[in-house]
Amino acid sequence: MTYVEHFLTHHTMTKRGDKSIYIRAEYHERLSRIIQIIADDQIPLYAYLDNILAYHFEMFEKEITDDFNSKYRPIF
Repeated sequence: MTYVEHFLTHHTMTKRGDKSIYIRAEYHERLSRIIQIIADDQIPLYAYLDNILAYHFEMFEKEITDDFNSKYRPIF
């Protein structure tokens, strides 16, 4: 699967959501340019970020879970 197929041609979000996030201005500019040029401005920024995060969690789920569980201690 190519980068475009994986990140820029589909998204599962149907709306923007109710949360705001802040990212570096340089990252916002890069992501916006990628969408404008590579994706022909056919995918919203929030959906692109959602695709990136979904991939991140899929790729690193085990490491994240292991690290979380190693630091999480039940109170009782």
